[in-house]
Amino acid sequence: MKEINDSSFEEFIHCHMDHFPSPKGGVRRSQSHYQILYRGLSRHEYELETSLERYGHSQCTVQKYAKYVSSCCAEYNSYMGTDYLMVPDSEKWQNWVSLSQDQTFLELAVQLRHHGFPSPLLDWTASPYIAAYFAYANADLDRDVAVYAYMEITGHGKSGVCGAPQIHSIGPHLNTHERHHIQQGQYTVCTQLKKDCEVFVPHEEFVSENNNEEQDILVKFVMPGEERDRVLNDLSRMNVNAYTLFRNEEGLCNFLAQKHLRQHES
Repeated sequence: MKEINDSSFEEFIHCHMDHFPSPKGGVRRSQSHYQILYRGLSRHEYELETSLERYGHSQCTVQKYAKYVSSCCAEYNSYMGTDYLMVPDSEKWQNWVSLSQDQTFLELAVQLRHHGFPSPLLDWTASPYIAAYFAYANADLDRDVAVYAYMEITGHGKSGVCGAPQIHSIGPHLNTHERHHIQQGQYTVCTQLKKDCEVFVPHEEFVSENNNEEQDILVKFVMPGEERDRVLNDLSRMNVNAYTLFRNEEGLCNFLAQKHLRQHES
């Protein structure tokens, strides 16, 4: 993984694409898998860690996690008035590639993830501006922030080594929580085959082993935290703020605090 120290938010916005190859074969960057995805973190030393890992399940099998999600359905549907239907299918639950073909499972997994249920899905956005917001929203002025940028493939077919960690992406076209679309969300999972069983593993295990320059390209951009208030104000003028991204009362109050308290101190 390449790490770039940018002197400003503007340098990141204007120059970050220079660190990625142009997709081959005339493929448009807007197409899923070929575009660059972004993830903002409030401290540059933070790694690519899923909420499932933070919950203490860093080696959870794909099959076991699918059963966790399925077991939540009855209560979730009852309390929320939804009608997600999970039909047990042990064959689909054996590996991620098969399970990911189940659109209902993906939509429910994203829905739960947006409400705080531990998830192996690492969330990204197609917008560098939204990623920058998440990097700076809770940043400390004396600590650098980071935006990770990821491109899955550049026009070649994707390959992998049997038994090595693999990253799989989930595209934008899901009928799920509105924040998925508002935040231009996409997701990745990292899996590995261990003892005839596929498990979710930390993305960092893949990063440490990947030397392929034609797929799974990851660049980390580090920016100064002292720019926080100016960057958040600039983003808000582009209508990227806590209220537009979360669309709830908490997000509104967060936006109002940024606008009326921090702005007057800048």
